[in-house]
Amino acid sequence: MANKQSSGSIIDPLNEYLGDLCADGATMCSNQTLTDAQSQIDQNCAEDVQNAGASDSVVTALLSVFDHYDEVITGACSRNET
Repeated sequence: MANKQSSGSIIDPLNEYLGDLCADGATMCSNQTLTDAQSQIDQNCAEDVQNAGASDSVVTALLSVFDHYDEVITGACSRNET
């Protein structure tokens, strides 16, 4: 995903990101990849989580995405087509 400067609406960058994430043939993360990523965050961001407070920490939110990866992908990639 390209790095974009903020210039207002989040809609276009989010749509582009989801388009890439949910593209036909896109590779989903394996359980091992998710476990490794979570371990890295646990090891390297423990102080950030503690200082920010668990309820409003970006790191805590990211860990929640790892815990619910299948549901997040299913929800993010669902399409309402008529």
